[in-house]
Amino acid sequence: MKKQIGRSQSAARFIDSVTAPFCSTCNRIRLTADGKLRTCLFSLREHDLLGPMRAGASDADVADLLRAAVATKE
Repeated sequence: MKKQIGRSQSAARFIDSVTAPFCSTCNRIRLTADGKLRTCLFSLREHDLLGPMRAGASDADVADLLRAAVATKE
């Protein structure tokens, strides 16, 4: 579901609840409200992005963290 944010050009997409797993074809990741990245919508395993960002990680550093997390996608 796509939701427009106010009158801006920005939009957020929300993932509807899943009634049946589709793991073999999934290309989704989840960013939680507390800055954790989940590479599986059903997983409890998280990769911290907020901590490194608060510690001053560069955009390139965060991109590397994202790539490393996605490389281990469940």
